[in-house]
Amino acid sequence: MIKKCLFTGELKHAFGLSQPKIVFSSSHAAKNVISVAGNFDCIKHVVIIDENSNFCNGKVISMKSFIEKYSNNDFDVVQHTKQTINIEEQTAMIFLSSGTTGNPKGVEITQKNIIVCLRSYLENLKTLRQYDESMKNFSI
Repeated sequence: MIKKCLFTGELKHAFGLSQPKIVFSSSHAAKNVISVAGNFDCIKHVVIIDENSNFCNGKVISMKSFIEKYSNNDFDVVQHTKQTINIEEQTAMIFLSSGTTGNPKGVEITQKNIIVCLRSYLENLKTLRQYDESMKNFSI
């Protein structure tokens, strides 16, 4: 996901580091993203996440079109072959720093990183709900 304030030089650097296949962008950042993405053969799609986007054409598609294009309604669960991956090494996403003190840097987030973060989040949410329930008995 590209934030609005990245300049074309920063985008070139970030795309060069990460070699993305798909870039998700808001319409606010789309002009710079699209102009830079055209220079990278590795980028197959720029997906504009806003519903009302005027940028969509060819390589650039809306989120709705992306979902429609890549949703497989004919998916057969019985015939599906599970792929084995190493969740400790498999990159799920790449976060880019803002580049405030220099060029943006990419940080690979593994499948396991995401799982651990989600479990922690869910545990904290459970604790907060329990706290909320216990506080209902107290009056101010």
